[in-house]
Amino acid sequence: MIIILTVLHDERLSDKKLTILMSTILLVNCVGIAPERIANFAELPPNLPSKIIRVNLMSCIKMIELILPGMLKRDAGVIVNVSSVTGWRPLPYMSTYPASKAAMSFFSDTLTDEFGHTNVKVNCLIPLLVATKIASYNEEEANDIVVIKTETYARQAVRLIGNYRISTGCLLHDIQKTDKILSKRL
Repeated sequence: MIIILTVLHDERLSDKKLTILMSTILLVNCVGIAPERIANFAELPPNLPSKIIRVNLMSCIKMIELILPGMLKRDAGVIVNVSSVTGWRPLPYMSTYPASKAAMSFFSDTLTDEFGHTNVKVNCLIPLLVATKIASYNEEEANDIVVIKTETYARQAVRLIGNYRISTGCLLHDIQKTDKILSKRL
């Protein structure tokens, strides 16, 4: 059974929500917002940078705070945090989005080390281009070569859950990443 549950960072939890959270065995933190346009930090709408951090990072941390104790008590569970390749290096004129995704990657890697002695696994998926609104691509533009269709990405990524601490989640993204690394070395 899949239950989609939204919890606001300052929400008081009902007993029903708390019961659902404490029995969760798989948490997928796949949330993200970005500026609607490219601009330097000072040109962004008021409060947008802090909103991006709250949504992209803090909401995921809150979900982990709520669900991890139950997983540890049962000594079973998987947490999957979805980051982005944009978090691998500074990205001027989009500063807050990649910063939030870099923080998610580092946070995930740290949790993997902290709970490596348990049966609770923490994975971080770091996709490249997937046909989503946040990447400004739609399914019709996806060719499954450079821009991956969401269904293709999900089908490949789900096979990696619980097996790798950090992954792009998609074979074609792995090839693209390797090609960039090799071309820098040459």
